[in-house]
Amino acid sequence: MYKTIIAEDGQKYKLVPVDETEPTLAQQKKKWEPKGGEWYVNMEWLVFRYESSSEFKSFGVEYCTKELAEKARDAMRIHNLLLSRKMEECPNEGDYTMYRHDNRWKCSHLSWSCMYPDTILFTSEVAEKICEELNDPELNFISI
Repeated sequence: MYKTIIAEDGQKYKLVPVDETEPTLAQQKKKWEPKGGEWYVNMEWLVFRYESSSEFKSFGVEYCTKELAEKARDAMRIHNLLLSRKMEECPNEGDYTMYRHDNRWKCSHLSWSCMYPDTILFTSEVAEKICEELNDPELNFISI
């Protein structure tokens, strides 16, 4: 394969052979995928050792150590509980989210410029209700 370049004098074009072993830009870009491992978080939130599989790995539930799997399990549980609450109470709307500050849950109108890929948005009423529940130790459905 050849490519065209401008000669040093700027006037002429030369055909120069292209090294086909050199990766193209498309070949250099690679989508990140989880590494996976022998530790798996199942649908019952149990962490156990299991042979790695492409299905589990691509879904992001495999980890290289038990400790990482347990940490991920806790984060998944919180995220999934909040997602479930959103789907039950305001599935098609919302621009408020919750965050933790000084060991208290607070809700805030979300600026689109600082939205994360896993941000779950609620209506202001639902977000305020969830914050009240999270800050009440007797009602706290998510232990953190």
